Amino acid sequence: MLRAITSLLLPGLLAALLFAGPGTAVAADGPLGVRKPMPKTLKSLEARLGDLQQRIDKLVEAASRDAAERWIEIYRKYTPKELKKTRGRVRVKQLVGYMVDKDQNFQTVREAARKAIHDGGRFRGDPDLSDSEKQGPRTKRAHFCWKELAPYLKDENIDRVGRKLVNDLLNQFYGQAARTHPEIRIYNQDTSGTWKPAYNAWVRFLKKS
Repeated sequence: MLRAITSLLLPGLLAALLFAGPGTAVAADGPLGVRKPMPKTLKSLEARLGDLQQRIDKLVEAASRDAAERWIEIYRKYTPKELKKTRGRVRVKQLVGYMVDKDQNFQTVREAARKAIHDGGRFRGDPDLSDSEKQGPRTKRAHFCWKELAPYLKDENIDRVGRKLVNDLLNQFYGQAARTHPEIRIYNQDTSGTWKPAYNAWVRFLKKS
């Protein structure tokens, strides 16, 4: 695939290299102002492009992490009045996505997202996490926990940290659930045999919440 792409791009790339003046930064994988020798073969050009792609991938990954931290911080700074807006703001579902994303930094993104969700619901009055307003037969908080959190308890596609953070958040919102449902109490993110029973127990509990 790379060979096919580079064969199409080769004439333009070689032209850019040939007509670049002395001292011009013609290689994105080198220091600014340093001109690298023009690749003489398709293989060397492929190697140059492969290195460039790795650098781009790292920049995209870093930008993604930075963006997650910014969105979490924006959510944390919302006033109770701003949280009542239903459009144009960061929603808790977005933060859950960060919380279960194994590629994100644990402390600055995943744990920060869990804490922001808890604080937003318990102390700052996010309507999406209201324990008094109803959404169908459940409160909004119970509906959110049932739909957006509980399924991750049994999801083998997320890592153990994601399952633990979800379990911690559910128990923070509903500490009484573990006292009345032993399946919730013995849940272990590393023991798959406990996952589905705990999920089913949460469904039963949240149905009445």
